[in-house]
Amino acid sequence: MSKHPDQTRRSLMTGAPLLGAGALLLTEAEPAEAAEPVHADDPLNPTFQETEHVRTFYRLARD
Repeated sequence: MSKHPDQTRRSLMTGAPLLGAGALLLTEAEPAEAAEPVHADDPLNPTFQETEHVRTFYRLARD
């Protein structure tokens, strides 16, 4: 090991995260795909049934 640190390696290590963050900011977001319509009779699609018990739970949780 030398007594003097290698400035090239040091600057690379400090600049890499900045370059990564800059690349994320400059990329364009892709448009979201249109969501498929939800069918009520689909057994794989869970549904939420609002009952009195559920309404009471969320009302008490908000208080």
